[in-house]
Amino acid sequence: MSLYQLSSRPVTLFCLNPYTETSFWSSNYEPRWIFVSETNFCIFIMAVMLGLTAILAACGSDPTSAPAATSAPVPATTSAQAQATSAPVPTAAAAPTTGGFPKAGQDGVPASVGKFTIAVDGWGWDSLNPVQMEGVAFLQDYLNVFLLTRDENHKIVSGLITEWSFDGTGLEFTIHPDATWQSGRPITAADLKWNVEAMKGNLEGFSGHLSANRFNEQVKDVEVYDDKHGKFVTNTPTPDFVAYYSGSGYHQVHWGDSVYLQEVGVDTFEDEPSGGGPYTVELFKPADRIVLNRWDDFWGDTDWYHKPQHEQMEIILATDEAARFALLRSNQVDAVVNIPYILARDLPRSEKFIGRGINPEQNDFWTQAITSTGNMSIDFVNLTSDATVPPKPEDIPPFDDIRVREALEIAVDKAAISENAHFGFTKPLTQLWFTGSFGYRPEREVSPYDPERAKQLLEEAGYPDGFSTKVYFGPFSNSPGIKEWLEAAASYWKAVDIEIEIFEIPSSEFISRCCFGGPDDLERAYRPLIVQTWGRQEHGAVVANYGYHRTGSYMCCYDEVTEAAWEITQSTTDIDQQMAALDTINDHVLGNRWVLPMDEVSVVQGYTDRVLSHPTPPHASSFEQLWRVVLRD
Repeated sequence: MSLYQLSSRPVTLFCLNPYTETSFWSSNYEPRWIFVSETNFCIFIMAVMLGLTAILAACGSDPTSAPAATSAPVPATTSAQAQATSAPVPTAAAAPTTGGFPKAGQDGVPASVGKFTIAVDGWGWDSLNPVQMEGVAFLQDYLNVFLLTRDENHKIVSGLITEWSFDGTGLEFTIHPDATWQSGRPITAADLKWNVEAMKGNLEGFSGHLSANRFNEQVKDVEVYDDKHGKFVTNTPTPDFVAYYSGSGYHQVHWGDSVYLQEVGVDTFEDEPSGGGPYTVELFKPADRIVLNRWDDFWGDTDWYHKPQHEQMEIILATDEAARFALLRSNQVDAVVNIPYILARDLPRSEKFIGRGINPEQNDFWTQAITSTGNMSIDFVNLTSDATVPPKPEDIPPFDDIRVREALEIAVDKAAISENAHFGFTKPLTQLWFTGSFGYRPEREVSPYDPERAKQLLEEAGYPDGFSTKVYFGPFSNSPGIKEWLEAAASYWKAVDIEIEIFEIPSSEFISRCCFGGPDDLERAYRPLIVQTWGRQEHGAVVANYGYHRTGSYMCCYDEVTEAAWEITQSTTDIDQQMAALDTINDHVLGNRWVLPMDEVSVVQGYTDRVLSHPTPPHASSFEQLWRVVLRD
């Protein structure tokens, strides 16, 4: 087994976990050794101050309830208790059932409750303006609208549009007949047409979407047939159109009230937002909290998109892990997003009891693990030469030698890290695409763990005594556990004489200085290794478009082989041709070991027993969608 190691002062605690519990990703029962780094120990010490005992938690004891955390924002109401499919495109709407999930107003469940309070680990939510988005915007889900979403079985289902068909010429749609903006005006096809032009940056006063270039390259026009019918016309076949533009994938495109946006402009809209989603905004402090009120006239009428049961929802930002967890354990919030794996492992998992997303009624607190919400890989930054300030020749070795890159990968037991450092909440990453997404091949296997071969490769490459290097990462809410993975891997690398220093960089700074390609970008500041993270993408072509061709905005690596394959992924809706092209990119990139796949992660959401259920897909980019939550009084 491997021990964690930090780059500065290694402090390791270890004890035998007396539990024999099931990994989320497998059904194998086995006792586990738990290894806790100095960083995680510090988190536990903080938790001790809040009523948790770190050593007992690491050894498997059930933590006790904790008082309020002073380093996290507190809700406006101090007690919340007081109040996989691989098919790329659907062709018609479906109406699946919600199975055994409790429903508001049925079987003794209250039709309406007061306040629902949630603590989250990060925003990515600084703007509520849908046509001028500058990044991932989770809060857009609550105020503005999306075309499609996914049900609790991960099937694509209706959102704003109720019927749709897609082919190489675009997406034809029918808007929900009762859909209206919060102003009372009906939502029309003309609204969607205006949104496209604003996102392209073609309208005065609107600078455009972060991905305006993509809009301009791919979307030719929106044909308006009548108020409720129209078609997004694409310039070329765009196979990942549904995954990227509809809302059934990552939080990348939303649709807003065109008349109101034109009337008030960008600045006023941020202060007085109005959309078409299930909530109105009462208070928004981006670095602190948002308070949302139920919009009682919301037109959504499906099991997955509907008026919320709660009258008000408060989301507070609590970036400190122990403090966020303490808010849950002291019942100051009803739910938290992203419980650290080391704390989540001893809480009841709904997927092991009644069913995923339903309170197992085994404890006052319970969890739901949303799998494959992100993945992460190590990127050999100096091998990409398109930065404004390219690396110096002397900075490129040792990773210009494929034998060194291979040694770095096979020296690490990825499966052991997932089991021991992540307590079974992650699984080793075997490819570039996400589990259950289009392009994913379930038969692919994890790279072998072979430290003796790693030593041999290092010797052959001219590094018999190993070397020292640095790796940088930024923390991201949909990719938890990065630091723990690196710390565990560092001890494996040390065993083959590779010394690694680990540096954590604030997320916004990290993403702006490390990952984006193109002639106008800042220097790739963090070298020679970075952790590149991906929020869940439902179509491999989205990842290929971002990362594996010359003009990708989230740059990784490319050559003439990936360029040719990428062209196919962007130019045909033929499923077999798309899959073959994605296979080519995957095999070529990983065969050259241009990236070192790490793992595919879960986001663990925690709930008090006030939450009866939270129906979400098993793997979901939109894993929150909190109007789905059903509570008791």
